[in-house]
Amino acid sequence: MKEIDQQVRDSIKSIINKRVVAMKAGETSHDDLLGILLDSNYKEIKECGNNKFGLSIDEVIEECKLFYFAGQETTGNMLVWTMILLGQHLEWQTRARQEVLHIFRDKKPDIDGLSHLKVINTIFNEVLRLYSPAVLLRRQIHEETKLGVVAIFLFYIIWRISNWLWIEPKRIEKFLKDQGLKGTSYRFMYGDLKEMVRMMNEAKSKPMNLTHDIAFRVSPFFHKSLNTLGKSCFTWMETSHDDLLDILLDSNYKEIKEHGNCNFGLSIDEVIEECKLFYFAGQETTGNMLVWTMILLGLYSEWQTRARQEVLHVFGDKNPDIDGLSHLKVISIIFREVLRLYSPAILLRRLIHEKTKLGNLTLPAGTLVQINTFILHHDKDMWGEDVNEFKPKRFSKGVSRVTKGKATYLPFGGGPRICIGKNFAILEAKMALAMILQYFSFELSPSYSHAPHAMPTLQPQLGAHLIMHKI
Repeated sequence: MKEIDQQVRDSIKSIINKRVVAMKAGETSHDDLLGILLDSNYKEIKECGNNKFGLSIDEVIEECKLFYFAGQETTGNMLVWTMILLGQHLEWQTRARQEVLHIFRDKKPDIDGLSHLKVINTIFNEVLRLYSPAVLLRRQIHEETKLGVVAIFLFYIIWRISNWLWIEPKRIEKFLKDQGLKGTSYRFMYGDLKEMVRMMNEAKSKPMNLTHDIAFRVSPFFHKSLNTLGKSCFTWMETSHDDLLDILLDSNYKEIKEHGNCNFGLSIDEVIEECKLFYFAGQETTGNMLVWTMILLGLYSEWQTRARQEVLHVFGDKNPDIDGLSHLKVISIIFREVLRLYSPAILLRRLIHEKTKLGNLTLPAGTLVQINTFILHHDKDMWGEDVNEFKPKRFSKGVSRVTKGKATYLPFGGGPRICIGKNFAILEAKMALAMILQYFSFELSPSYSHAPHAMPTLQPQLGAHLIMHKI
């Protein structure tokens, strides 16, 4: 490869030297890329009065190599499409072959003969029309220019982009504010994204004191927004489909509709298999719940002792089983409190596809409704003054008793869209914790630094340092 590269460089350098001699003699050429490049380079050097400006000979060679080899891909793609089409349309392949044999017979093609290949020229023209290697052309206008129909098209495109990035968001902002809803002012293109990222990076830059009042660190932007604008407010962010199943079904429906045949897309069985994959992928949320549980039980040893006594009472030294897990009442209320203080999913989102009435508000299509479950679980008005304290006993009489029937406890969502893996996740976590408590006691290590963060599920940013003791 080095030898080939050197040969290429030597050949190009020889051509360049001949062109430079011709230029000095006033015989300039602008009929190819090399001529344009050398002429432009010469003018820049002359204009600046210094040969340090412009390109060196080596840089010119590299540019020529780029021009030369970059053309291979487009030519190669054109030939590939030509062969595909001639493979489909044998009559044109036959006509092209007859023309080639008529002009060259069994001799190698030459330049003069190639110019007489009329049939092949028409074939290439049609191939380039149907399968053009370059799918678009762009030119920047440097001065006011009259373009007629093109100008109208450009105006339409600019208007559509402007409407998307500015006019429509500002219209929605006024529409919501007119209904008495407070919110942040829309910022061009980015909305609140830059501020969200800035606040998140600042929050994550250092650990915090060991307290359960962590909303300001985990979700700083929404925590601030809700405190300054009210519990019902609006902010600006990108929208997306609600969940993986929505995306899967929507994509599948579009594919079936596009082909007009239910044989395309995924079958129901295949969708079920995909859902199973999503279902078991819930390990991360269950794993994070267990990590926070062990951190809190390492911090509150009296609850760890109560949980262990319950496990030993139900199972003794036997392996936990399904029937016994349903009798672990203490562990159940511990998990509920852990999920309140450290919910793996810190928010719920739903996209509105058409104008919708929500309470006293009318929301336009495209609005993303977000419930900040994490902040909801840390709301003093909902939970009382001890909201940031670890008190599993608050759930001893059930969730509905402590929430008074309100939808204020949503670690797994709620309603028809509640997490399908809820029961399995709790069962899995009970099994793991019961086995740990049977054989180990544990405590927080002095090296532990409290730094909860969402990525996207809530997890300890600096790890969970625990000291384990064999029982």
